[in-house]
Amino acid sequence: MAACVVTAVRWWEAADRRVFHVAPDEPGQLAMARWLSGGTRWNMFDHLTWRPGYALTLAPLARIVDGGEGLVRAALTLNAVFAGLSCVLLTLLVRRWTDLGHRAAAGIAAVVALAPSAIASSAYTWAESLITLVFLATLVALQRFIDHRGSAAAVAAVALSAFAMTVHGRSLPMLPVTAAVIGVVLIVDRRWREAVAIGGLAATLGLLSVRFTNWVLRNVWDEPSDANTAEAVIERLDAPGALLDSFIGQMWYQLVASLGMVGIGTVVLVAALVRPTRRLGRLDAAVVLVLIAPLAATSVTFMAGRARPDQLVYGRYVDAVIWPVAALGLAWSWRRLRATTELPRSFVPVGVALVTIASGIVVAFRHGDQLAGDVGLRMMVPGLLPYIGNGDGVPVLTITALATMAIGVLACVSVAPSVRRLPRSVLLLGAVAAISFGGVRVHDAQAAHLNSWAIGDDVAEIDRIVPAGEPIGVLMRPSALVPDLVEQRQRFQAYQLFLDDREFVWERRPGRYSTSYVLAPSRVRALVEAGGVVVWYDPGKPMALWQLP
Repeated sequence: MAACVVTAVRWWEAADRRVFHVAPDEPGQLAMARWLSGGTRWNMFDHLTWRPGYALTLAPLARIVDGGEGLVRAALTLNAVFAGLSCVLLTLLVRRWTDLGHRAAAGIAAVVALAPSAIASSAYTWAESLITLVFLATLVALQRFIDHRGSAAAVAAVALSAFAMTVHGRSLPMLPVTAAVIGVVLIVDRRWREAVAIGGLAATLGLLSVRFTNWVLRNVWDEPSDANTAEAVIERLDAPGALLDSFIGQMWYQLVASLGMVGIGTVVLVAALVRPTRRLGRLDAAVVLVLIAPLAATSVTFMAGRARPDQLVYGRYVDAVIWPVAALGLAWSWRRLRATTELPRSFVPVGVALVTIASGIVVAFRHGDQLAGDVGLRMMVPGLLPYIGNGDGVPVLTITALATMAIGVLACVSVAPSVRRLPRSVLLLGAVAAISFGGVRVHDAQAAHLNSWAIGDDVAEIDRIVPAGEPIGVLMRPSALVPDLVEQRQRFQAYQLFLDDREFVWERRPGRYSTSYVLAPSRVRALVEAGGVVVWYDPGKPMALWQLP
């Protein structure tokens, strides 16, 4: 039931979206999916690259549905299904790590899956939902291996982590970490041959992932350009001040976005290393921490020294893998609020509240003015959307105060020694109210300029003008001011979404054109000198289709 609710709500979050909103991120995924499905090549020119794992899962749908809006709707629906499956996997983990019953565990998983930092990814055709699903599946497989020492679970965990690195570059650490965890356990168990075999399997699958990725990129991009490389991350390691700044900003974001649940969950995991419980053992906690830590470190390192406001408190990368930690924080809080016997006092929420305040003060001191003036790309900090809505800035101290007050309620309950059995109905209503408020705020904040690139009917005129089977050229003018180069490149991606049967050719030598029809800005002297005439105008931007003699 919880998974069905999550799927339905996540689908609703994106139900009124009919076109991609973030270029070139989303077009890159759609382009790879179209090409992998056997469709006409969608040219990504020299944009940044992405890994093709998500596109691979979308390719069967791309083969079935029509292009344009149909492909976007298919991707968004698939995201909702991935979220529902992730809820199922998280329920299994909560059941394994805590003494909660199935309904309570499923409820906690649903709350995590519908939290603002998670639900926001439903609105975009990018890989976040699949990253979460594959990460949780890897964690489930690792947990099964730890519990039963089965070879099948070990192989599954390695295969899943290899697929994770095929889905997104930030998941690269998952494969070596997963293989290392399994290898260490096998060596301790004196299963030497299996340990060597797992290492060989990880190396083989990693190599296959790299080769598959490069093969797709060579065929979809004219000149693949990727700044999101391991080298780009390593270059930032020589700036400790920027790294610390990035760490504090992202820590603050996670604490306020989760109302302290990520902080409490982290304490639960660290405490289990020292004093393991019957359900959450020392090895269980260690596996969760060593799997998440390098992914969080990658996010911190990659955003170190960046200037865009949202990158100062970046959340999107860690949001996709922090689910187990937030779930443990919620489970701990549930037990405190539903205690049937007297529990010892706990100052964990007090400590989390103090860290939230301290990190908020540092962020406000370092970047308060910049964040107050501009949020940057709001979809990169989805956990802040309930606080800021459609606002243009991030009031750091105000958000810190609101989050601290929420954590403070739990802190007051936790330090009191009396029995605290709150009615289940009260907690349920509170959770529904919080999730509903957050979901609506996220939905409304993401609705700005909704479907402004949905120009399918207008672009369809191009199909009537250009003869069937004729390729269309693309001429970029970096020196143009209106539209500027960014707008030109965004428009070329929108054209390709709706003209899914047309091949687009990048014309890089003005005056020497290989196509008879060229999409370009509406005022290009080189095209006029070549005898070109405009046969179609873009009603939304000063772009045009030129016909050459």
